[in-house]
Amino acid sequence: MDQLDNCRTKPTVEGKDVSIGAVGNFYKCILLQNAGEQKYFTYITIDPGVYEIDDLCFPQGTGTMAASRKPWESYECLSLKIGERLRSNVYIASSPQSEKPIVAKFARFYWEIGYYIAETEAYSWIDGHNVSPEFLGPLTEDGWVVGFLIEHVDGRHATISGLPACEVIFKRLHGLGILHSDLNKHNFLVSEMGAILIDFETAKRLDNSEAMKMEMEGLEAQLLDESGSGGVVLEDDT
Repeated sequence: MDQLDNCRTKPTVEGKDVSIGAVGNFYKCILLQNAGEQKYFTYITIDPGVYEIDDLCFPQGTGTMAASRKPWESYECLSLKIGERLRSNVYIASSPQSEKPIVAKFARFYWEIGYYIAETEAYSWIDGHNVSPEFLGPLTEDGWVVGFLIEHVDGRHATISGLPACEVIFKRLHGLGILHSDLNKHNFLVSEMGAILIDFETAKRLDNSEAMKMEMEGLEAQLLDESGSGGVVLEDDT
């Protein structure tokens, strides 16, 4: 738990509005809350013992939970215009709620929601630090969180020529006390503006300089790798 432990709130938790992922001894949840005609997303951590896991799947009253880190406006899945497929679950898209080019990342299976909850939390850690594309908000379908949207960045995946720019962004990430934990050349986007990172599903906050040193030392080898590990895999539609 972090400095938000001392800030408490009592949101109403309804089954259709909660996506749950168990992480360690805590439950990481995505919660949709109504504010007039707008729906907003908040990320919450539920302490062990507050609710039984079965109770979180059905309508509830109120309970004490850790406060949310940041509210984001939610985006309705059916309002999107889907464009080019970047990966099997990642698409360029457009939305009437955003003037920016966007990228939609969908969960294909229920068990993937836990990864997206973890990735959403990581985006809250790096928000405003120019480490990644801007996180825009959760993607919903009939009240269920099924993915999220990020800013579309026009860049290329890293090669060895981008090593200096990738080192800069990695040092910035490590300076925030975050280990990416999924180091490969396809998780960098490089442009004239420098490099940024994507895919934070396995990112961790930890105070371990040795782990960060090892991650940095492995960067050059990853940029030289030609195996395709971590690259785009598109499913056959036929």
